[in-house]
Amino acid sequence: MSRLFISHSSRNDDWAIALRDWMVREGWSGADDIFLDLDPDHGLVAGERWAKALEDAATRCEAVLFLVSEGWLASKWCGDEYQLANKFNKKLFALLIDDVSLDRLPGGMSAQWQVVRLKGEPAERFLTVHPRTQQQSPVAIAEVR
Repeated sequence: MSRLFISHSSRNDDWAIALRDWMVREGWSGADDIFLDLDPDHGLVAGERWAKALEDAATRCEAVLFLVSEGWLASKWCGDEYQLANKFNKKLFALLIDDVSLDRLPGGMSAQWQVVRLKGEPAERFLTVHPRTQQQSPVAIAEVR
């Protein structure tokens, strides 16, 4: 069972990969600690019922990291992941990766949980490689204070 589940819009795969890579570098042990759906070894696999697999992963984890962006806010599935995490009383971490105002977050997210803005003056830069397309994308993560 992965302890952390990364919820993100597919439009933000690069951010999810950068977050996962940073966490692994900081000592998290990859698949044992982090579930990322597009991880080639421990994420979703071809032919798997993705909705059921994501739901199972979200219910088994201890906490959910939400990479909140315009794409995340527009995604019905991301909203469902938030509701599911709330339903099962998971610890929630909202990580803003777009300039999103707090009043646009789902009800209770900013009122109950700490929100961290990761977009801003970069403290760390990553070059991510998408595991399925091999496309490279730069990601700059702001220093969190």
